[in-house]
Amino acid sequence: MELLVEAGFSAQGLGFWWGAVGNSRGMWDGLRTPESIIDLWADIAPVLGSLDQFQLSVPSDEQTFFRLSNEIDPSVSGLGSCELIAIWSLTPAVI
Repeated sequence: MELLVEAGFSAQGLGFWWGAVGNSRGMWDGLRTPESIIDLWADIAPVLGSLDQFQLSVPSDEQTFFRLSNEIDPSVSGLGSCELIAIWSLTPAVI
């Protein structure tokens, strides 16, 4: 990120890229500001809580990815996504 800042790039200047990726990957709908994408971290806490509940309520030998995807909020798949990392790295001076 420091390289982008040193090169004179800004989050707004790179918005054409991270905005399109966020929309196409279903991370949000419509236009977002660079500051608002940081709020995507807030979406992770409830998913982690759902995972904790799943682990407590389902015997460990029955905890399969199939069962997890059927019993937990579909946003759990977002935890395995790398797009957010790329998007956050393309918002210099915001994070």
